[in-house]
Amino acid sequence: MRNCKKALAPIKKVPMIGVGDRLSALPDDVIKRILGFLPAREAVQTCILARFWRDLWKSATGLHISCGHENEPASVKELKKFVDCLLRSRGHSPLETCDIRILEFGDSYIPVVNSWIQHAVMQDVQVLRLCIYREKGPFHDPWFELDNLPLVSRHLTSLELHGLAFNDNFLDFSSCPVLQDLRIIFSDFWPTKRIISRSLKRLCIDSCEFNDKPRFQICTPNLVSLWLLGKYIRTPLLERIPSLLEAVVKIDPCYDVCFEDDSGNCDNVWCHSCHGADGDTNNCVLLSGLSYAVNLALIPDTRTFIIRRDLQCALVCILEHSPVLQKLTLQLFSEGPEHDIEMKGTRSLMTGEISKHLKIVEIKCEVIDKTILKVLEFLSTLNICFNLYEAKILE
Repeated sequence: MRNCKKALAPIKKVPMIGVGDRLSALPDDVIKRILGFLPAREAVQTCILARFWRDLWKSATGLHISCGHENEPASVKELKKFVDCLLRSRGHSPLETCDIRILEFGDSYIPVVNSWIQHAVMQDVQVLRLCIYREKGPFHDPWFELDNLPLVSRHLTSLELHGLAFNDNFLDFSSCPVLQDLRIIFSDFWPTKRIISRSLKRLCIDSCEFNDKPRFQICTPNLVSLWLLGKYIRTPLLERIPSLLEAVVKIDPCYDVCFEDDSGNCDNVWCHSCHGADGDTNNCVLLSGLSYAVNLALIPDTRTFIIRRDLQCALVCILEHSPVLQKLTLQLFSEGPEHDIEMKGTRSLMTGEISKHLKIVEIKCEVIDKTILKVLEFLSTLNICFNLYEAKILE
């Protein structure tokens, strides 16, 4: 009976541990990192959870500011008061990441947004992402104009930029000694002359517009990865990159198109395409900078003369000065990434002029015509031979 009474006795309730208590039990550094993944408003709202949470958001390792998207403030005007107060409250708390995404705002707020960017840089931010588009009007493009000041940071390692209008001061990254990753998408390089960085390891430029005269210069000698994807006004001039491991280069129609001469050196002095780039017709504009690449993919547009004009010069430069090149892929005179025919060639003789590591040269094209045959003929002079009967026709 005694055992039965114990078995039928009411079970004592075990105190439940709330979710808030579990989070509060984590180390402060972990909580600040978690808060760093939240949008700025949600991070600030955690201050009402308990006394313990009152000031933690001020030291969050990440800062995410955005407007113009769903369930967000509609304009910079609505966001300004909150962000200004937020930045004052944070003081000098260091940042690991900062993400600013803003859509469509008037010119009067350009200084405001620039001040937010400068604040993030001053807080030792390591990863900075900017996606900013001002209002598009009938007399101007939607590019956001950055302050004409150099970017100075000894902590910035990664930078991603969308919708910006650059200046030479900003693109000189000499004062960012640990910057290694740079990604620029749909931005305007007018009227800048060059991008400079000795620390960059990975560079991606996608769908951007460069100036037409002189050619924009890419001075990044320590890259290991380069993605250069049109659109251009004029194909940029790429300086040599001895450490390059991989490169993907796609050339879109631009000023490097001449309807009088395929070589890009017609006799018409008024032709802006051939005579508007400070007489660079005798130099290899793009491909000599890729001479050390281990894996290289070239995707030229059918109408641009840069690859046609520089192909012989560039290939000789690449093959004679590429000691580690193992595979070379040429996508010739085909629209976009699609192609119908693939051919693979190999060296027939061991020659000292060509990389000893080169195993295969791959050509992708839409049709084997006279232009392709000329390329194959030139490659044969370098003892790189193709068997047309082994060409692969894709379905």
